[in-house]
Parts: sequence; C-alpha cells; structure tokens
Amino acid sequence: MADTSARYRYPEAGRVAVVGVTPVVVGAGLFAGVTWARIAGVLVAALAITVNLPPIPYSLLWSMTLIALYGLVVRGGCGVRRESLYQWLRGLS
Repeated sequence: MADTSARYRYPEAGRVAVVGVTPVVVGAGLFAGVTWARIAGVLVAALAITVNLPPIPYSLLWSMTLIALYGLVVRGGCGVRRESLYQWLRGLS
C-alpha cells in the first residue's frame, strides 16, 4: 500500500495562502490610498516584469502583453496624485 501522506505538502499550502492574501491586502491598501500599498504594488509589478522576460522567445505575444500591462501598473503606482500636487503647490505660495 502506498503512503499518501507525502502527497500533501503543507509549506506549499502556506506559500499559496501568502500569494493569495498579499494581493488582497495590497488592493485594499490601494483603495484606502496608503503609500505602502503603492510601493508594494510597484515592487510586485516590477518583479512580474522581470519574471516575464525569459519566456519571451517561447511565447512572444503573451509575455509582451503581460509586460505592457505590468508597465501600466508601475506607471500608475509611480504617478503623482493630484491632491498631493495641489498641497505642494499651496505650500509654495
């Protein structure tokens, strides 16, 4: 009889939970407008761009599409919010 206890690996289940919970927490932080969520979103998108570079020769269209979408996420996360720009301009006068 085969041992089936090795079939389930609990550390992998923990990693899956972290990977599943992290975007939810970062997304909630983005909706709340906190800075740490913008930084985390940009870092995750930059990591995803890096991960999608090696498979370009094998699936060009898919990799380039994901890189472009993640680039938009980075651009959006690094953009200046209007409220903070207006507050900065008021401080100059």
